[in-house]
Amino acid sequence: MGCGASTAKLQPMDKAKRAELMSPAGRAKLAKTVKRQCGFVPIFYIRAQFDEFDADKSGVLEANELVNMLENLSEQVPRELKNIGLGGRVGFETFSRWYIKVLTPQRIKNLFDGYDVDRSGSLTQNEIQALLKDLAQDAGPDAIKKALNDMDQNGDNEVSIMEFKRYFLGPWAKMQMAKQFKDVGVDVNGEIDLETLRSALNAMGSAPNDQILNEMFAKVDAGKRGSVPVAKFVSWATYQIK
Repeated sequence: MGCGASTAKLQPMDKAKRAELMSPAGRAKLAKTVKRQCGFVPIFYIRAQFDEFDADKSGVLEANELVNMLENLSEQVPRELKNIGLGGRVGFETFSRWYIKVLTPQRIKNLFDGYDVDRSGSLTQNEIQALLKDLAQDAGPDAIKKALNDMDQNGDNEVSIMEFKRYFLGPWAKMQMAKQFKDVGVDVNGEIDLETLRSALNAMGSAPNDQILNEMFAKVDAGKRGSVPVAKFVSWATYQIK
């Protein structure tokens, strides 16, 4: 699925909501949300949310349905939607582009801000340790060192917002998705065909939409071999959220 530019921008977060997000409980909740989103094939995660709040099952979200969804997810609501913008009706293609290009990067920025406790504009080892704990990952000295090395591209022993975004929307997202496949019995070093992929995604709770899954697999399996390396599928799927 292509990711064109989106015109729907997020409105500034009010002080009370930002304070809630920056609290230990708020940032831990956001960490779990990001982990879930990145651990599943993003397009199916997004589709499940779209379908859940498409109350009249019309195949489009009316502005009130979209605002309701974002408020239920404790997300910021775009100015345009507050004013019944985007024509008042949002199809899945438009919604998914906006979700990937605007909302997901904003979530990552909010996550970064939540753990940047000293407001220095970068994450230190102690702040990374707190993040790893909330992600339910190993937060021992070796794990912290590895996470810092993986994220810190310029070698200054700190992690900037750009380094953080690149890591979470790239290597970390791939690692989370590969782990999900491994947990449902898929050989991540092997190949996978369409039906096995469908079964694996169902086992992961990813609820794939058949049309989207068929189109996605056809794009990954450009040579029409009938199967693709799991690593190739993971790379292709996570690329869609950059």
